[in-house]
Amino acid sequence: MVPLMRRICRSGFALLTTTTLLLLLVPATGAQAATPPPPPVQSGPVVSPAVHMDVSPPLSRIIKAQEKQGKHEAHKPKPYHQPNSGRSASSGTPSSTTTLAIPATTLSFDGVGNGFSGPQGTFSVNAAPPDTNLAVGPSHVVEIVNTDFAIFNKSGSVLYGPVTINTLWSGFGGGCQSNNDGDPIAKYDSIADRWVISQFSVATTPYLQCVAVSQTSDPTGAYNRYSFQYSNFPDYPKMSIWPDAYYITFNNFSGNTFTGGQACAYDRAKMLAGQAATQQCFNLGNSFGGLLPSDVDGSRLPPAGSPNYIVADGASANQLAYWRFHVDFTTSSNTTLTGPATLATAAFNAPCGGTGGTCVPQSGTSQQLDTLGDRLMYRLAYRNFGDHEALVVNRSITAGSGVGIRWYELRTGTGNSLNVFQQGTYAPDSSSRWMGSVAQDVSGDMGLGFSISSSSQHPGIHYTGRLAGDPAGTMSQGEATVLDGAGSQTANLSRWGDYSAMAVDPVDGCTFWFATEYIPANGTFNWKTRIATFKFPNCGTPPPTNDFSISASPASQSVNQGTGTSYTVSTATTVGTPQTVTLSASGLPQGAGATFNPTSVTSGGSSAMSVTTATSTPGGTYTITITGTGANTHSTTVSLVVIGPAGVTNGGFETGDFTGWTRTGTTSISTASHSGTYTAMVGGSSPTSGDSTVAQTFTAPNPTGPLTLWYKIVCPDTITYDWASATLVDNTASTTTTLLANTCSNTGAWAQTSPASITAGHSYTLKLLSHDDNYPSDPTYTLFDDVALAAPPTPDFTISATPASRTIAQGGSTTYAVTVTAQNGFAGTVSLSASGFGTDAGGSLSPTSVSGSGSSTLTVTTASTAATGSFPITINGASGSLSHNASVTLVVTPPADFSISATPGSQSVNQGNSTSYTVTVAALNGFSGTVALSATGFDSTASGSFNPASVAGGGTSTLTVTTITSATLGTFPITITGLSGSLIHSAGVSLVVNPKPASVIVNGGFETGDLGGWTPSGATSTSTTSHSGTYSTQVGSASPFNGNSSVSQTFIAPTGTGHTLSFWYRVVCTDGVTYDWATATLKDNTTNTTATVLARTCTNNGSWVHVTVSLTGGHSYTLTLIDRDDNYTTPPDPTYTLYDDIAVS
Repeated sequence: MVPLMRRICRSGFALLTTTTLLLLLVPATGAQAATPPPPPVQSGPVVSPAVHMDVSPPLSRIIKAQEKQGKHEAHKPKPYHQPNSGRSASSGTPSSTTTLAIPATTLSFDGVGNGFSGPQGTFSVNAAPPDTNLAVGPSHVVEIVNTDFAIFNKSGSVLYGPVTINTLWSGFGGGCQSNNDGDPIAKYDSIADRWVISQFSVATTPYLQCVAVSQTSDPTGAYNRYSFQYSNFPDYPKMSIWPDAYYITFNNFSGNTFTGGQACAYDRAKMLAGQAATQQCFNLGNSFGGLLPSDVDGSRLPPAGSPNYIVADGASANQLAYWRFHVDFTTSSNTTLTGPATLATAAFNAPCGGTGGTCVPQSGTSQQLDTLGDRLMYRLAYRNFGDHEALVVNRSITAGSGVGIRWYELRTGTGNSLNVFQQGTYAPDSSSRWMGSVAQDVSGDMGLGFSISSSSQHPGIHYTGRLAGDPAGTMSQGEATVLDGAGSQTANLSRWGDYSAMAVDPVDGCTFWFATEYIPANGTFNWKTRIATFKFPNCGTPPPTNDFSISASPASQSVNQGTGTSYTVSTATTVGTPQTVTLSASGLPQGAGATFNPTSVTSGGSSAMSVTTATSTPGGTYTITITGTGANTHSTTVSLVVIGPAGVTNGGFETGDFTGWTRTGTTSISTASHSGTYTAMVGGSSPTSGDSTVAQTFTAPNPTGPLTLWYKIVCPDTITYDWASATLVDNTASTTTTLLANTCSNTGAWAQTSPASITAGHSYTLKLLSHDDNYPSDPTYTLFDDVALAAPPTPDFTISATPASRTIAQGGSTTYAVTVTAQNGFAGTVSLSASGFGTDAGGSLSPTSVSGSGSSTLTVTTASTAATGSFPITINGASGSLSHNASVTLVVTPPADFSISATPGSQSVNQGNSTSYTVTVAALNGFSGTVALSATGFDSTASGSFNPASVAGGGTSTLTVTTITSATLGTFPITITGLSGSLIHSAGVSLVVNPKPASVIVNGGFETGDLGGWTPSGATSTSTTSHSGTYSTQVGSASPFNGNSSVSQTFIAPTGTGHTLSFWYRVVCTDGVTYDWATATLKDNTTNTTATVLARTCTNNGSWVHVTVSLTGGHSYTLTLIDRDDNYTTPPDPTYTLYDDIAVS
């Protein structure tokens, strides 16, 4: 929320430009599969520790008055990319149950907003928009907005606040304490019964994410506090709860340039324990931004080892992209981010003519509101239902002439893939709906909250929803109102919301809590927020404590009458402990039976279902339902195709009759055959009237080939009057193929029809026709013969491998994907082998054979002595007499490595000062890994830090060495080490520590035991409670004192540049800053200007705080260290301040 150069400033608190996509009311007719996930996006994460951590006092004991600021817009997140939009979505049709079925709110009360009051004071809006965020626990609700937060009980009564967010970081130091920059996050960690509160610090560098994790279930208690550092501006952070980490995403910027979406994982276990924690981060490249991490709802956790899902816009129009983030805080080399995979979505246009910008109208003003139409909207809510895992998310899109909400339900699939289970657009009328947030309750019902506005309507707060069993793609429960706003936002302020929050109560899993902003009266910087709850009446059935899932493969099998086949039935434990599952089957055709071996399994096991048919079993396709019964009952289905009597009967008419055929009109058997003895004559040698036909219905055998027939037409007339034709009807698929179009010829030659494709198991009707107009002089007839199904093609297979080429370093390994594809019904076993590896290299296939179609992985390993160069590898597949090859290339290179150097070779530094070295990492042989930097050789009086702490591939870092004022003198050899996996290299430099020059401050440490060199005023003394050494000065008294006390000293800054004045202070102030305080001023006597170097401060946490200020060389200065006490005596609350270690360096 801080004004920054990266924000696009407009007066007021600017809204995020996230692409809020419209939701099309497009029913999902089936899951849309993702493209297969590619390899991880980078070779490994960048690992870095929290730059600072501590434990706060209980929040309830930190009293901080509301800080007054001028009204301003918060920083506006920049659009990161704008893929070409697809076609526009049309507005949805209102449900017939609109305003009837949706439940009313159960609670509705104001949250933090203009005029909101609580125990810590009254809130006045000084920034817009609010960035409303909400977290709900068993007994508390935490609402956080830009600048402030408050804690409520679940009846809506405020228990704590409003206070500025950085109140939570009082005494922490650095940007987290001094800045209050916003983009806030509040989360309830239901897994651990803890609270997480976070905001970024970006008004000063280094850029930080400030994260606090409560030590108990009480949000007003103490917090474990952390700050994590980023080299680029970490915009629009979005955090989620997951069992193995707190995941967070950013849009990174360098200046005004988008450098890429970033996904990081914080070590949740360490942060819950208050221990030193690290983060592991991946940069996803500048094609992707607006990332959302999956956020777990409910008591049923993701399956063990499940990755966190990161979802965002795809790089192209009308698609989502997703990644799978698996983190290992013990062995970071095991951490992976795999993706992106893409999911096709229904087409849409971003709002506001595809810009995702400002176009939402309001009543009574021409001022329009921003849509945030360039990204998905918070949050990506995950819930595990036992038999499936679902994630829901929403965005704003164009709907007709306004803005609507596109929502998605994604579900997990094989290999932790995602698919679009259903999607829809909610836009029931011409009003604009945007700034949505969506979640699912424990029953699978959805709640969707949003802002609504139009040219005749002030911005308000509405919500809609759907039940789990409602038609796919629809929000069919109607729409309800939380609050209709009484005013519009005016005066050139377009920013709105930035985000809203829909949470689900962790106690019942049913109550939706929604929070967002509204305007109470026309104006600017007068927003309020509203918190409301609602619950679907059907929700509340508790989830089973033990549960399982059931599946079967293959999905379909074909058998001839009288034969059998088999399926594999698999079960899995989804919740709790394994249980016994008894199996049964229903839906079998007449004469068919099913048996299971074994008849029951322990969930997690599998069984073979054998299906038999009788010769009397009717042909056709049947759906078999396989049911598993345990503590719960689940089922799955497979298809069984029964093939009846197969093939064409008497196709050559060699029985001398029409056995197997039906006839109409004039037909006979002729000896003028194409082959053999007989043929069918359809029509007669004398004139006939109309159609004559022979026809046969048959079932195609398995396997089968195409159908052909021979014909000879005797047609002395023209096609206008007489003709022959042949048609083939696929009764199973309800399609018709014309084998012989109407033809009239009289050449006396036999001709063959083109082969007609046949599907095994399908029922067909073949009709052979001759038409005669009964004209006396030109009888027409047709001879048909050798109607046959060709022999099926020989079963065979193909083999392929990808990628075509791999490059690895000596001592490394790589893999190729080998695919065997069955052709023409091939079902044999293909044995796989590979050859062609160079010296000291080899390969293995897993599995070593494939039945029918399938895949295998060829793993190639090389020794450190392997020959370098390009090697053609032949992968062979053999099955009996069949043998096929696939070729790939292996390129072996020297191992990737790096070198490290540092300049200059030596640096000199005075005690208490710092110096730096430039460290250069050079990539060798294509090295692209991350090199973590460290330095050793310092004693306890000096230390070093790197910026950045690691280098990817090649690059530079700055080693900054800092010494204390009493640093050990001498020359120190410093070893700079670079570490990347098993690779380690080092460089050496020297550090020369010289005595510090004589201080221009007299008695700055008060080690004389008196105030020599200082001018005292009021109550002053020396104290043995020191920051270092033995003494400090105490300004003020341990007894109440009226007015200011101070010590001051005039000095001349050394000539030259880079000089700073520093001092340490510790305040003992049991009152409030309104009455008692510590402060310090520095007067530049040369320019006659005075600066406040320590703002009025009243704390009592026992901590020493460091202050530094730059000096101008050669100028005369007067430093005055002050303490103020109001002499309050009933009860007494004396205030005094300890000052120590005043120095110029």
